[in-house]
Amino acid sequence: VVAFSAPQPFTPQEDTTTPQNVQPSKSSEVRISDIIDMKVYNDELYLLTTDKYKSAGIATIYKYVDEKTPPVLLYRPQIGQYKDRLDDLYNLEVYNGELYAGGPLGIFKFDKEKNTFEEFTTATYEFDHATEAGVGFTLIKEIQGKLYAIVTYVVKDATSDYETTITNLVTLEGNTWKLVAPSKKVITGLHGIESLEYYSGTFFVGGYQGGVTKLYTDPTTKETYWETVQTEEPYDLDRFILLKSYKGKLYACGETSEYKKGNTYSMNSDEVWTLELNQKKTCKSINEAKGKLYIGTEDYTSSPSQYQETKKYNPTQQPPNLSIRSLYTYD
Repeated sequence: VVAFSAPQPFTPQEDTTTPQNVQPSKSSEVRISDIIDMKVYNDELYLLTTDKYKSAGIATIYKYVDEKTPPVLLYRPQIGQYKDRLDDLYNLEVYNGELYAGGPLGIFKFDKEKNTFEEFTTATYEFDHATEAGVGFTLIKEIQGKLYAIVTYVVKDATSDYETTITNLVTLEGNTWKLVAPSKKVITGLHGIESLEYYSGTFFVGGYQGGVTKLYTDPTTKETYWETVQTEEPYDLDRFILLKSYKGKLYACGETSEYKKGNTYSMNSDEVWTLELNQKKTCKSINEAKGKLYIGTEDYTSSPSQYQETKKYNPTQQPPNLSIRSLYTYD
Protein backbone atom coordinates (compact mmCIF):
# COMPACT_ATOMS: atom_id res chain seq x y z
CA VAL A 1 0.00 0.00 0.00
CA VAL A 2 1.18 3.50 -0.77
CA ALA A 3 0.89 5.65 2.32
CA PHE A 4 -0.31 9.20 1.88
CA SER A 5 1.45 11.89 3.87
CA ALA A 6 0.06 13.05 7.18
CA PRO A 7 -2.37 15.96 6.84
CA GLN A 8 -1.11 19.40 7.75
CA PRO A 9 -2.96 21.62 10.24
CA PHE A 10 -5.68 23.74 8.70
CA THR A 11 -8.50 26.09 9.56
CA PRO A 12 -12.00 24.64 8.99
CA GLN A 13 -14.00 26.38 6.31
CA GLU A 14 -16.46 28.94 7.59
CA ASP A 15 -20.06 27.92 6.98
CA THR A 16 -23.11 30.15 7.30
CA THR A 17 -25.15 27.24 8.62
CA THR A 18 -23.49 26.84 12.01
CA PRO A 19 -23.64 23.20 13.17
CA GLN A 20 -25.47 22.59 16.40
CA ASN A 21 -23.43 21.77 19.51
CA VAL A 22 -20.26 23.27 18.00
CA GLN A 23 -18.36 25.31 20.52
CA PRO A 24 -17.18 28.64 19.06
CA SER A 25 -13.43 28.83 18.68
CA LYS A 26 -10.71 30.81 17.07
CA SER A 27 -9.21 29.23 13.97
CA SER A 28 -5.81 28.95 15.64
CA GLU A 29 -7.32 26.67 18.29
CA VAL A 30 -8.29 23.95 15.82
CA ARG A 31 -5.90 21.25 14.71
CA ILE A 32 -6.78 17.86 13.29
CA SER A 33 -4.66 15.22 14.98
CA ASP A 34 -6.10 11.91 13.73
CA ILE A 35 -8.51 10.90 10.98
CA ILE A 36 -10.10 7.86 12.62
CA ASP A 37 -12.60 6.91 9.95
CA MET A 38 -13.94 7.96 6.56
CA LYS A 39 -17.18 7.17 4.76
CA VAL A 40 -18.73 8.07 1.41
CA TYR A 41 -22.36 9.13 1.75
CA ASN A 42 -24.46 10.53 -1.12
CA ASP A 43 -21.27 10.80 -3.21
CA GLU A 44 -19.54 12.99 -0.61
CA LEU A 45 -16.69 12.04 1.71
CA TYR A 46 -17.08 12.47 5.48
CA LEU A 47 -14.19 12.46 7.96
CA LEU A 48 -14.31 11.45 11.62
CA THR A 49 -11.38 12.97 13.50
CA THR A 50 -10.08 13.70 16.97
CA ASP A 51 -9.45 17.44 16.91
CA LYS A 52 -7.05 19.20 19.21
CA TYR A 53 -9.30 21.80 20.81
CA LYS A 54 -7.82 23.72 23.74
CA SER A 55 -5.34 20.85 24.24
CA ALA A 56 -8.13 18.26 24.40
CA GLY A 57 -8.91 15.61 21.80
CA ILE A 58 -12.59 15.74 20.86
CA ALA A 59 -14.50 13.68 18.29
CA THR A 60 -15.25 15.94 15.32
CA ILE A 61 -16.90 15.30 11.96
CA TYR A 62 -16.09 17.13 8.73
CA LYS A 63 -17.25 16.96 5.13
CA TYR A 64 -14.41 16.81 2.61
CA VAL A 65 -14.45 19.43 -0.17
CA ASP A 66 -11.34 19.06 -2.32
CA GLU A 67 -7.55 19.05 -2.08
CA LYS A 68 -7.31 22.85 -1.96
CA THR A 69 -10.30 23.65 0.24
CA PRO A 70 -10.43 22.94 3.98
CA PRO A 71 -13.17 20.49 5.00
CA VAL A 72 -16.47 21.83 6.35
CA LEU A 73 -16.97 21.41 10.09
CA LEU A 74 -20.26 19.60 10.77
CA TYR A 75 -20.19 18.48 14.38
CA ARG A 76 -18.12 18.83 17.54
CA PRO A 77 -19.58 18.41 21.05
CA GLN A 78 -18.84 21.04 23.64
CA ILE A 79 -16.27 20.12 26.25
CA GLY A 80 -18.14 18.63 29.21
CA GLN A 81 -21.46 18.60 27.37
CA TYR A 82 -21.90 14.89 28.13
CA LYS A 83 -20.58 14.49 31.67
CA ASP A 84 -21.62 10.84 31.94
CA ARG A 85 -19.50 9.55 29.03
CA LEU A 86 -16.34 9.93 26.98
CA ASP A 87 -16.21 12.52 24.19
CA ASP A 88 -15.30 9.78 21.70
CA LEU A 89 -16.77 8.57 18.41
CA TYR A 90 -15.01 5.63 16.76
CA ASN A 91 -16.54 5.08 13.34
CA LEU A 92 -18.98 6.19 10.65
CA GLU A 93 -21.50 3.92 8.95
CA VAL A 94 -24.24 4.21 6.33
CA TYR A 95 -27.43 2.31 7.12
CA ASN A 96 -30.84 2.44 5.48
CA GLY A 97 -29.88 5.55 3.52
CA GLU A 98 -28.70 7.47 6.61
CA LEU A 99 -25.25 8.34 7.93
CA TYR A 100 -24.44 7.44 11.53
CA ALA A 101 -21.49 7.94 13.88
CA GLY A 102 -20.93 5.64 16.85
CA GLY A 103 -18.74 5.40 19.94
CA PRO A 104 -18.73 5.90 23.72
CA LEU A 105 -20.39 9.27 23.14
CA GLY A 106 -23.40 7.40 21.75
CA ILE A 107 -25.05 7.01 18.35
CA PHE A 108 -25.39 10.17 16.26
CA LYS A 109 -27.36 10.56 13.04
CA PHE A 110 -26.70 13.08 10.29
CA ASP A 111 -29.51 15.60 9.81
CA LYS A 112 -29.29 16.72 6.19
CA GLU A 113 -31.54 19.74 6.68
CA LYS A 114 -29.64 21.09 9.70
CA ASN A 115 -26.28 20.01 8.23
CA THR A 116 -25.09 18.50 11.51
CA PHE A 117 -25.23 15.31 13.59
CA GLU A 118 -27.79 14.82 16.35
CA GLU A 119 -27.88 12.12 19.01
CA PHE A 120 -30.01 9.12 18.04
CA THR A 121 -31.99 8.65 21.24
CA THR A 122 -35.28 7.17 20.04
CA ALA A 123 -34.09 3.54 20.15
CA THR A 124 -34.78 1.37 23.19
CA TYR A 125 -32.90 -1.65 24.58
CA GLU A 126 -34.41 -5.12 24.77
CA PHE A 127 -31.94 -6.50 27.29
CA ASP A 128 -31.35 -6.01 31.01
CA HIS A 129 -28.82 -3.37 31.99
CA ALA A 130 -28.23 -0.85 34.77
CA THR A 131 -29.95 2.25 33.42
CA GLU A 132 -27.87 4.65 35.51
CA ALA A 133 -24.68 3.34 33.87
CA GLY A 134 -26.14 3.50 30.38
CA VAL A 135 -25.02 1.56 27.31
CA GLY A 136 -21.64 2.32 25.74
CA PHE A 137 -21.06 1.79 22.04
CA THR A 138 -17.70 0.60 20.73
CA LEU A 139 -18.47 0.40 17.02
CA ILE A 140 -21.37 0.20 14.57
CA LYS A 141 -21.46 -1.69 11.26
CA GLU A 142 -23.97 -2.44 8.53
CA ILE A 143 -23.97 -6.12 7.58
CA GLN A 144 -26.35 -7.60 5.01
CA GLY A 145 -28.80 -4.73 5.34
CA LYS A 146 -28.91 -4.64 9.16
CA LEU A 147 -27.15 -2.35 11.62
CA TYR A 148 -25.03 -4.06 14.30
CA ALA A 149 -23.16 -2.63 17.24
CA ILE A 150 -20.68 -3.80 19.84
CA VAL A 151 -21.92 -2.51 23.20
CA THR A 152 -20.77 -2.52 26.82
CA TYR A 153 -23.20 -2.34 29.72
CA VAL A 154 -23.51 -3.21 33.41
CA VAL A 155 -25.75 -5.91 34.85
CA LYS A 156 -26.55 -6.03 38.57
CA ASP A 157 -27.17 -9.22 40.51
CA ALA A 158 -30.72 -9.11 41.89
CA THR A 159 -29.77 -10.41 45.33
CA SER A 160 -26.31 -9.00 46.03
CA ASP A 161 -26.15 -5.85 43.86
CA TYR A 162 -22.88 -7.25 42.48
CA GLU A 163 -22.13 -5.52 39.17
CA THR A 164 -20.77 -7.21 36.05
CA THR A 165 -19.61 -5.33 32.97
CA ILE A 166 -20.68 -7.11 29.79
CA THR A 167 -19.60 -6.75 26.17
CA ASN A 168 -21.99 -8.05 23.56
CA LEU A 169 -23.28 -7.77 19.99
CA VAL A 170 -26.65 -6.15 19.31
CA THR A 171 -28.67 -5.36 16.20
CA LEU A 172 -31.19 -2.61 15.52
CA GLU A 173 -34.65 -3.99 14.71
CA GLY A 174 -37.09 -1.17 14.10
CA ASN A 175 -36.29 1.19 16.96
CA THR A 176 -35.02 -1.47 19.36
CA TRP A 177 -31.51 -2.74 20.04
CA LYS A 178 -31.67 -6.51 20.52
CA LEU A 179 -29.01 -9.04 21.51
CA VAL A 180 -27.77 -11.26 18.68
CA ALA A 181 -26.92 -14.02 21.17
CA PRO A 182 -28.60 -14.64 24.57
CA SER A 183 -27.44 -12.31 27.33
CA LYS A 184 -25.71 -15.15 29.20
CA LYS A 185 -23.57 -15.83 26.12
CA VAL A 186 -21.37 -12.74 26.28
CA ILE A 187 -18.18 -11.90 24.41
CA THR A 188 -15.31 -12.97 26.66
CA GLY A 189 -11.55 -13.18 26.42
CA LEU A 190 -11.15 -9.82 24.70
CA HIS A 191 -10.02 -6.48 26.13
CA GLY A 192 -11.42 -3.81 23.85
CA ILE A 193 -13.11 -4.68 20.55
CA GLU A 194 -11.24 -3.42 17.49
CA SER A 195 -13.31 -4.93 14.67
CA LEU A 196 -16.47 -6.82 13.72
CA GLU A 197 -16.75 -8.99 10.60
CA TYR A 198 -19.21 -11.49 9.12
CA TYR A 199 -17.63 -14.56 7.54
CA SER A 200 -18.76 -18.09 6.65
CA GLY A 201 -22.24 -17.51 8.06
CA THR A 202 -21.35 -16.08 11.46
CA PHE A 203 -19.78 -13.16 13.32
CA PHE A 204 -16.15 -12.64 14.32
CA VAL A 205 -14.66 -9.93 16.52
CA GLY A 206 -11.05 -8.90 16.95
CA GLY A 207 -9.74 -7.42 20.17
CA TYR A 208 -7.26 -4.90 21.48
CA GLN A 209 -5.89 -7.92 23.29
CA GLY A 210 -6.99 -11.53 23.30
CA GLY A 211 -7.17 -12.76 19.73
CA VAL A 212 -10.21 -13.50 17.56
CA THR A 213 -13.61 -14.55 18.96
CA LYS A 214 -16.38 -16.25 16.99
CA LEU A 215 -20.11 -16.64 17.52
CA TYR A 216 -20.56 -20.42 17.38
CA THR A 217 -23.83 -22.34 17.05
CA ASP A 218 -24.15 -25.73 18.73
CA PRO A 219 -25.23 -28.14 15.94
CA THR A 220 -27.39 -30.16 18.35
CA THR A 221 -29.04 -27.62 20.65
CA LYS A 222 -28.80 -24.69 18.18
CA GLU A 223 -27.68 -22.49 21.06
CA THR A 224 -25.24 -19.72 20.25
CA TYR A 225 -22.16 -18.82 22.27
CA TRP A 226 -18.96 -16.80 21.91
CA GLU A 227 -15.64 -18.62 21.97
CA THR A 228 -12.05 -17.77 21.08
CA VAL A 229 -10.93 -19.16 17.72
CA GLN A 230 -8.12 -21.64 18.22
CA THR A 231 -4.79 -20.65 16.71
CA GLU A 232 -1.46 -22.35 16.18
CA GLU A 233 1.71 -21.63 14.21
CA PRO A 234 2.29 -19.68 12.08
CA TYR A 235 -0.36 -17.42 13.67
CA ASP A 236 1.30 -14.84 15.92
CA LEU A 237 -1.06 -11.90 16.49
CA ASP A 238 -1.26 -10.60 20.02
CA ARG A 239 -3.18 -7.29 19.95
CA PHE A 240 -4.84 -4.56 17.84
CA ILE A 241 -6.52 -7.24 15.72
CA LEU A 242 -8.49 -6.04 12.69
CA LEU A 243 -10.60 -8.37 10.52
CA LYS A 244 -11.74 -8.35 6.89
CA SER A 245 -13.67 -10.93 4.87
CA TYR A 246 -12.11 -11.05 1.40
CA LYS A 247 -12.40 -13.54 -1.46
CA GLY A 248 -13.55 -16.50 0.62
CA LYS A 249 -11.16 -16.02 3.53
CA LEU A 250 -11.12 -14.09 6.79
CA TYR A 251 -8.04 -11.87 7.02
CA ALA A 252 -6.61 -10.75 10.35
CA CYS A 253 -3.87 -8.20 10.85
CA GLY A 254 -2.48 -6.50 13.92
CA GLU A 255 0.58 -6.57 16.14
CA THR A 256 2.53 -9.71 16.96
CA SER A 257 3.98 -10.69 20.32
CA GLU A 258 7.03 -8.66 19.24
CA TYR A 259 6.38 -5.00 20.03
CA LYS A 260 5.69 -2.74 16.99
CA LYS A 261 5.89 -5.67 14.57
CA GLY A 262 2.94 -6.84 12.52
CA ASN A 263 1.76 -9.66 10.27
CA THR A 264 -1.34 -10.41 8.22
CA TYR A 265 -2.94 -13.88 8.23
CA SER A 266 -5.88 -15.49 6.47
CA MET A 267 -8.22 -18.13 7.85
CA ASN A 268 -10.34 -20.51 5.78
CA SER A 269 -13.73 -21.94 6.72
CA ASP A 270 -11.98 -24.84 8.52
CA GLU A 271 -10.27 -22.27 10.80
CA VAL A 272 -6.80 -23.01 9.45
CA TRP A 273 -4.51 -19.97 9.51
CA THR A 274 -1.96 -19.02 6.83
CA LEU A 275 0.64 -16.26 6.92
CA GLU A 276 -0.13 -13.92 4.00
CA LEU A 277 2.10 -10.91 4.63
CA ASN A 278 4.92 -9.97 6.95
CA GLN A 279 4.59 -6.19 6.73
CA LYS A 280 6.93 -5.78 9.71
CA LYS A 281 4.80 -2.93 11.09
CA THR A 282 1.68 -2.83 13.24
CA CYS A 283 -1.51 -2.96 11.18
CA LYS A 284 -3.89 -0.07 11.84
CA SER A 285 -6.44 -0.49 9.02
CA ILE A 286 -7.53 -3.06 6.46
CA ASN A 287 -10.02 -2.61 3.63
CA GLU A 288 -10.90 -3.76 0.13
CA ALA A 289 -10.72 -1.28 -2.74
CA LYS A 290 -11.13 -1.91 -6.46
CA GLY A 291 -10.75 -5.66 -6.08
CA LYS A 292 -7.61 -5.59 -3.93
CA LEU A 293 -6.94 -5.81 -0.21
CA TYR A 294 -5.01 -2.93 1.35
CA ILE A 295 -3.22 -2.78 4.69
CA GLY A 296 -2.50 0.53 6.45
CA THR A 297 0.34 0.43 8.96
CA GLU A 298 1.79 2.48 11.77
CA ASP A 299 5.21 4.01 11.25
CA TYR A 300 7.56 5.46 13.80
CA THR A 301 9.30 7.98 11.59
CA SER A 302 9.41 11.74 11.98
CA SER A 303 6.49 13.89 10.99
CA PRO A 304 6.66 17.25 9.46
CA SER A 305 7.39 20.60 10.97
CA GLN A 306 6.19 20.39 14.55
CA TYR A 307 8.51 17.53 15.46
CA GLN A 308 11.50 19.18 13.80
CA GLU A 309 10.82 22.47 15.59
CA THR A 310 10.43 20.77 18.97
CA LYS A 311 13.64 18.80 18.49
CA LYS A 312 15.63 22.04 18.27
CA TYR A 313 14.91 22.70 21.93
CA ASN A 314 14.73 19.09 23.08
CA PRO A 315 17.29 16.87 21.31
CA THR A 316 15.88 13.76 23.00
CA GLN A 317 12.39 14.39 21.61
CA GLN A 318 11.06 11.19 20.00
CA PRO A 319 9.17 11.29 16.70
CA PRO A 320 5.41 10.78 16.90
CA ASN A 321 3.64 7.74 15.55
CA LEU A 322 2.33 8.11 12.01
CA SER A 323 -0.39 5.67 11.14
CA ILE A 324 -2.98 5.08 8.43
CA ARG A 325 -6.10 4.64 10.58
CA SER A 326 -8.64 4.50 7.75
CA LEU A 327 -8.61 3.37 4.11
CA TYR A 328 -11.42 4.29 1.76
CA THR A 329 -12.07 4.68 -1.98
CA TYR A 330 -13.45 8.06 -3.08
CA ASP A 331 -13.78 9.96 -6.35
